[in-house]
This record gives sequence, C-alpha cells and structure tokens, in this order.
Amino acid sequence: MFSSSVTIAHILLILMITSRLSSSFTTIQRLTHRSAASLSTSASSSASSASPASSALKSTKPPLVICGPSGVGKGTLISRAIFGGTKGSPILDGSLFAFSVSHTTRLPRVGEAHGLDYHFTSPSFFSSCPPSFFVERAQVHGNMYGTSVAAVEEVVKGGKVCVLDLDVQGVKSLKAIKEGGGSEIFEGTKFVFIAPPDIETLEKRLVNRGSESEETLRMRLGNAAEEMEYGLEGGNFDEVVINDSVERATEDLVRVIEKMYPDVVRTT
Repeated sequence: MFSSSVTIAHILLILMITSRLSSSFTTIQRLTHRSAASLSTSASSSASSASPASSALKSTKPPLVICGPSGVGKGTLISRAIFGGTKGSPILDGSLFAFSVSHTTRLPRVGEAHGLDYHFTSPSFFSSCPPSFFVERAQVHGNMYGTSVAAVEEVVKGGKVCVLDLDVQGVKSLKAIKEGGGSEIFEGTKFVFIAPPDIETLEKRLVNRGSESEETLRMRLGNAAEEMEYGLEGGNFDEVVINDSVERATEDLVRVIEKMYPDVVRTT
C-alpha cells in the first residue's frame, strides 16, 4: 500500500514537473521568437537605415565629358543634342542632364550671365583657392578656368548626368584625379571627343566667328592641332564625333549618349 502511494505520489510529482517544464518551455519559445523577431526587426532596420546611402550611390549617373578644340562646335552640338535645338533636330530629354558652373577669369561674352554660364572671377581668387577646391584648373589662351568639385557633386548627387565641357588639359587633369582615387563621383566618367573634319575647316570657323585677332587665331590653331592629336589617339576617349555637318554630328552625338546612358529618352 505504501509502495502504491509512493508510486502515485511520484507520478503526480512527475506530472506536475512536466506541466511546469512544458509551461516554461512554451515561455522560452515565446521569448526566443520575440528575440528573433526583435533581432530580425533590428537587422531590417539597420539594413533599411544603411540602404539610402547605398541606393543613392548606385543611382547616381557618371559625368559626361565632351571635349574638342576651340571653334569645333561643342556648344552648338551640346545644345542641339541635349538641351534643345532647331526644328527637326534630334533632342534628348534635357531634364536628365545639367551643367556644372565653372569659374573663369576671362571676360563675359555677349549673352553670358555670371553664375549661370560661368562664375566670372579674378586671378587672385584662383591663386587663393586650395588645390582640392577644383576638379580641374588650367590656363587656356591666357585665361584661367576651373571646375569645382562641389559644382560637379551637386549635379551628380541630384541624380542627373553632369555635362562637362572641357578642353584637353581639363580631361587630363580629371583622369589624373580618377587614377589617383581623388573622388568617387568620377568613377565611370564617359569621354567624348568632338573633332573637325580637318584643320582647314576649323580655321574657317574661327575666322567666321569674328572674335579672334590674328595672334589669338594662330594660338588657337596651334593648340587645336595638339588637341586633335590627343583626341584621335586610341584609348583617350570612349567615342569620337566628327563635326562635318551640324545635323549629322548632332545625330551622331545623340546616338553615342543613348548608348552610354540607356535610360535617356528622346523628346522627338
């Protein structure tokens, strides 16, 4: 009898312990699930908080450098191909592109506005700026030109393609920054060289512009010969567009840009 009572007591005790263990195990499971959920939420939150920067970096578009000798028609082609042109010209959606505003010591030309076309400034300003202020700075035809890092960053971080109208000196400076790892915003930069069909055609265009003295004309033509040698050398540019006809060259430039930036669209 005593033995049976002990057995029953043991059984009851075992059942009670089992019940408590089961309850505790359920509690542990709940806590574990809560902890896991908390960790998952925390990890998700961390990933979410880190994603905007990563997404912003991935969504940025590399700058577009368009280079060519003075008088080759870079400005005309850029205007017609990207920001608008005469009726019948192929035009890309200009809202996807933007210029950075450069600094220069040269005098404004007719129709140019300070802060819009250039920051017109003095030689003393250039000499007072630290080297890190400019992406590129160069003396061209006796005047100083510079593109600030901040100006390019503003365009790139805004999600647009920053269009840089540079001479060969500027291209070389920008490539040196890229190779030296100076700024990640220049990773993947696209380079396009605009060339005249020949030096004689370029001379006629410069003469017809009517803004060059004999001395500056000779200087520009001398510089143009060197720039064309660099521009047409294999590997220096991603694409070369020959401006023998404004209409044809505009179409060629549009096709080049469409290949480089597949998400751009035509408005016509």
